[in-house]
Amino acid sequence: MSRGESTHFRKRVEAVHGELVKGKLQVESGKAKLIRTSQEVRRGWQAAIDELARQGHSEIAAQVKQYVEQMPRLLTQKEYIATKLLERAREPRVHEIEMAR
Repeated sequence: MSRGESTHFRKRVEAVHGELVKGKLQVESGKAKLIRTSQEVRRGWQAAIDELARQGHSEIAAQVKQYVEQMPRLLTQKEYIATKLLERAREPRVHEIEMAR
C-alpha cells in the first residue's frame, strides 16, 4: 500500500467514525446496485438449486442451498469499516483490564 493510499484509507476510517459518533451512517450511492447484484446472484444460485433438484440431484441441491445460505452479507466499504470499528469498540481492552487489577 502506498503512502497516499494509507492516508486516503485513514481519512475514510475517520469519516466513518465521525458518522458513527453522530449516529448517522450515510448510505453510499453504490449500495442499491450492490443489493441488486446480490439478489441477481442469489436468484442464479436458486435456479441452479431448482435445476439440480429437478434432475434428481437432491443431495447436491441441498449442499448448494446450504452454501448460499452461508454466504456473507455484502457490505460497502463504508459499512465494512463501520462494522470493524464497532467490533473493535466492543472488544475488551486487555490493557485496561490489567490496569484494574
